[in-house]
Amino acid sequence: MQTIKFKKMPKSVKKIVGQAQKRLTLLEGEARNYLTGTYTKIKQYPSLRKIEDTFEDITKQFAIKPIRKKVEKFSTDVSDKAFASIGVATKTDIKSITRKINLLRGEIKKFTGKKTIKTRK
Repeated sequence: MQTIKFKKMPKSVKKIVGQAQKRLTLLEGEARNYLTGTYTKIKQYPSLRKIEDTFEDITKQFAIKPIRKKVEKFSTDVSDKAFASIGVATKTDIKSITRKINLLRGEIKKFTGKKTIKTRK
């Protein structure tokens, strides 16, 4: 509840506003108690308990991890396609290029017999 600043108000107005604030605070407390009581009563209804139990059984029966892996794979595929469409290199592009550079480095090493400079991975 927001309080009102009383600095420039007449005494009679201050008194009325103070009483109104007290009443509103009491009403707010009563409403909170009523809603809390109603909520606890609703939670105790057998039909709601039955729905909660059914939901818990369903979540136990089905593994969430495979679904999560599919969602993560789908999101990476979609993000890769989005980045590719705007011309930004994706993680898979960078891995592919790094792999090709390493292969070329190996071939150069074979031809020259010299060690090449290592790049950071």
